[in-house]
Amino acid sequence: GKSTLRRRGRAGDAAAPAAAADGGSGPPAAANGVSARRQPFTRTQLAIFAVCFAVLLVPSALAYWFYGAQFFMPDSFTSLTYTAGEWQEMLRNRTIVMIGGPHRSGTSLLWQVMREHPAISHFGEQHETGADYSEGIFVQNVYPRFGIGQEFARPRKWQPVGLGRYALGDEARVHWTESHAAVTEANQAQILNEFGRFWELSADKPVLLEKSPPNVVISTYLQAVLNLGNAPWVPTPPAFGGGRSVARFLFISRHPLANAYAHKALPFCNTDRLTQLVLHWLRIHEYLEADLPRLQHARVLTLEAFAQAPAEHIDQLWAWAGLPPQPGLAERLTAHVKPRPNDKYLKAHCASMADDPLMRTVFLDSAAELNPRVQALTLVQYNLTDSEWSCPPPADDAS
Repeated sequence: GKSTLRRRGRAGDAAAPAAAADGGSGPPAAANGVSARRQPFTRTQLAIFAVCFAVLLVPSALAYWFYGAQFFMPDSFTSLTYTAGEWQEMLRNRTIVMIGGPHRSGTSLLWQVMREHPAISHFGEQHETGADYSEGIFVQNVYPRFGIGQEFARPRKWQPVGLGRYALGDEARVHWTESHAAVTEANQAQILNEFGRFWELSADKPVLLEKSPPNVVISTYLQAVLNLGNAPWVPTPPAFGGGRSVARFLFISRHPLANAYAHKALPFCNTDRLTQLVLHWLRIHEYLEADLPRLQHARVLTLEAFAQAPAEHIDQLWAWAGLPPQPGLAERLTAHVKPRPNDKYLKAHCASMADDPLMRTVFLDSAAELNPRVQALTLVQYNLTDSEWSCPPPADDAS
């Protein structure tokens, strides 16, 4: 009966420890008769786990916020696989427009407005490309990136890499031309496959737009490699073999002092000397001045002139790229453009000159030394000691 079942149950309970001691399958007994349980995490352990999780999650979340899913994908996952011959055939009815110039000179502004023509295919926003400012230099692996975007990793000892410095490096490393050994069909296919994953390659978008400021120092290389297989085109001006280049180049510049101050406004350039930044601007323009005669289709404009009549400039540039007019579109796109883009930096410059007479003297001496090189340029006309940037003292101070 019930009493027999109770006795059997007590006997089984008593036998369990013995079975466990003999290697049986029963659960092990805990010390002092207390059943074994997993102890909960302490607050300290939980805090450590939370910090470790945050260390892993927060940077990834920030990277996704700024750069999107493309940031986490290897290039091989999304790169196209066309051959050089296939690209050469596709480019017969297309034009590649490449924007370049010194950083902080208006390349992004120009790209943002140019891309809005309905017949232009462009890279899309940073969140779509996973690259800073959607610049092509960051999505390809053929020509150098010059340390741009990696300024946080620069050694303490000054080196010519990154923003405001890269053009001061060895010319063989910086200034790529049509004679570079990397002008090969394999590299042509690789560049275009890496760019092409972000272009819409449809028949109604015959112009492919790309923007990277360092295009200004590698333009003749880019022209040569992109025109491989484009018979009868050859990289020899002025006739270029009687062919039409598939690549066109659009460069924008800015007053060297405004450009230098715009660099110094960035965290990784705020300790660079004004003279060094002007020298960097100079070196870029000297490379461009040497290359410009060897480019079949190139335009150079200044941010100051563009800002005075932005809609007019955009309409002209669309026509230069072979595109039909878009009445009223350029006016709407450029309504926000400030007519005097350098005023902020000019004001800061003159304030520093007024506050520190010694700095004013040093600046004027340096400007007088560099100005002959600036004024020797023919593609842009600037003056380091013009009436604005020399910041003449008030009449009562001048006496």
